[in-house]
Amino acid sequence: MGGHRSHSAEDLLRLPKNELSRLAAPENPFTRHIDARGLPLATNQAHRAAAVTTIRRMAVSSHLIPAGIDDAGLPSADPDRVLRWLWVMFWLLMITVAVEDNRHNPSVRWWEPIWWEGSSALVLTCWTVFLLRRRARYARHLRRPLVWLACYLRWLPLIAVTCIPAIYAIRQGIYAALGRTYQHPSWAFIFPYESIKLTLYLGLWLGILFGFDSYAQWQMQRQHLLALQKALAHAQLARLQGQLRPHFFFNALNTISALMHVDVARADRLVAGLGVNRPGFSGELRV
Repeated sequence: MGGHRSHSAEDLLRLPKNELSRLAAPENPFTRHIDARGLPLATNQAHRAAAVTTIRRMAVSSHLIPAGIDDAGLPSADPDRVLRWLWVMFWLLMITVAVEDNRHNPSVRWWEPIWWEGSSALVLTCWTVFLLRRRARYARHLRRPLVWLACYLRWLPLIAVTCIPAIYAIRQGIYAALGRTYQHPSWAFIFPYESIKLTLYLGLWLGILFGFDSYAQWQMQRQHLLALQKALAHAQLARLQGQLRPHFFFNALNTISALMHVDVARADRLVAGLGVNRPGFSGELRV
């Protein structure tokens, strides 16, 4: 085993199937010789095929992706809960700051800042859920951060033209239901101002999301690499076992050949014993 160099998960993914087969159980000259003559020798093909299948499957799943891969590329439940708690805490902080800023303003009632920030939180939460549903699709670009970022930022113009009117429409509706009028600056000021706020908001949360997804991807790659190394170790052990069995078989044949000249009865028992051991030849032959 010392003569084989180690392979990464991506190297294994790029290897053709016949090369994976060679890694799992390299061709044995004794096996080739015996197979050419149709002799009844177990060559451990089942173990070899299983090792190739296991290595191939692990290599594919570890090429993250998370998948467009697969949900395996996404963060687990714990990081998702952390993200949800961060989201809640962020908006609680925004509401607290808005209330504190207007606490000494006699023209603003205590509940108005809560509605202002609450309407923003409601609309932006809907858009955030929409973007997170594309998380798995975009996760395959995590190794190219600029491409990954561009996948999300392309939604920014649509977010701006839908979020800003929706937020102010909700505020107008709430004030109208209470018999009041919501006063706000002109739309020529609101759209640039709110668009800048949305850009900063999106940049902040994309940075957090990138950190979570990158860490989750690294963890998955590490786990799959460890599993691949273990699978390769088992495959190489199976290969060594497959190499040993032909040696025992040829030793048995040589023994039978020698005994044919001095002890025919014993040679006959050896041949019979060889036939008994055929289904799962283990290298042990007793007379």
